[in-house]
Amino acid sequence: MGHVAGISDLLIDGSWLRARHQDHRPVDVQRAEFAQSVFSRPPQASAGTFSYGNAGYILLGAAIEHATRRSWEANIEAEVFKPLGMRSSGFGAPPAGGPWGHQATAEGPVPVDPRGISDNPQIMGPAGRVHLSLGDYGRFLSVFLKDGQPLMRKESFRHLLTPPVEGGTYAGGWAIRNGNNGALTVLTHEGSNTFWHAIATIYLDEGIAVVAIANEAGAQARAALVSMMERLRPRA
Repeated sequence: MGHVAGISDLLIDGSWLRARHQDHRPVDVQRAEFAQSVFSRPPQASAGTFSYGNAGYILLGAAIEHATRRSWEANIEAEVFKPLGMRSSGFGAPPAGGPWGHQATAEGPVPVDPRGISDNPQIMGPAGRVHLSLGDYGRFLSVFLKDGQPLMRKESFRHLLTPPVEGGTYAGGWAIRNGNNGALTVLTHEGSNTFWHAIATIYLDEGIAVVAIANEAGAQARAALVSMMERLRPRA
């Protein structure tokens, strides 16, 4: 879950994304091929330093698939969704009967039909391709308020939230903040698939998790989410 191997997102550009949307091979085959392509090249970033990238999550998905012989999606359903009772959760854009995501344009946000290209391509599932209700998002966030229960042992949970480099501020998909005593106090994740935008913050000392989501990914939507998160932040 944590590495400083010098892997960057140079392979993931507009042409690559368009090609992946048209790739209908089994997704585990696509991810294994991506891993082979990445590992056949020298590091593109400075090894040993922090560099966020979606490529690392695709590689993690490929590793999980190689170890378990089943897709990352099947693993997430069995190991996360089912134990937590996350019945609304799935992959890709929310079903057509729900809210639509919006593409930000110069003329304003444009709704995007979920039956078309309305999310990341399948290969990027581990990097962000899950839809779920706010209630189910809350069920997932509650795991972080219970030291990993019921999904894992406390020791495993704490390991996942330990940065791979000393003094790091990012671990297991979360930006982390420690208190004066060095103990982990706050976790934050913010992400977008260019149609939706989400921000989640977990205040471990207060035992509170806060999340805000917009079905648009432009600057205006993000500003609204940041303002909402600030209002919901627990006060001393």
